Amino acid sequence: MPAREDLSKLKELLKKDSLPQAKEVWRGADVAILLTAPELSEPGFYPDPEFVVTEHALEVSWFFDQIRDASYNDELIDYMNKYMFFGRMADAANRVIKAVVNPSAKLICAGVLKEAEIMLNELMAGEW
Repeated sequence: MPAREDLSKLKELLKKDSLPQAKEVWRGADVAILLTAPELSEPGFYPDPEFVVTEHALEVSWFFDQIRDASYNDELIDYMNKYMFFGRMADAANRVIKAVVNPSAKLICAGVLKEAEIMLNELMAGEW
């Protein structure tokens, strides 16, 4: 399955000195990756997205793009499950950010990749 191969390549990339950067921060599927914390809006019908706030927003955004592309290429993600998929990746990033003082881009992305691998296994087993 190409998605597994793509995730393996990302794992190897984490061993290099630095990660590529996206041209812009990630926004989609009720997730927003930002360099600075935004002002939260008034509670309303549409809630704010889940924010991942890190100085490494462009690297983490690039990583989200790579995992998105791999998952879409294998048709694992659809209009219904994308919210859970990207939400869990954001949760994984935020767990690292909260657990480690000044985490590196690679450490945050390693947490995201681990969650993506778990979800890939779940999707392939038909658990979603």
